Amino acid sequence: MSMFYEYPDMDFEKAKTDFLPLKRQKTKLIAIPSTSGTATEVTKTAVITY
Repeated sequence: MSMFYEYPDMDFEKAKTDFLPLKRQKTKLIAIPSTSGTATEVTKTAVITY
């Protein structure tokens, strides 16, 4: 989700193939609360499917 905040003109299909710089310009951290346990399995990488 932070990708769409950092790069508002980027669409999802283009984001799958383009390289995005690792250093963020606007946000430092976006936290997503978990309601299913302790969320110890969460890493900095996420897979979003639709």
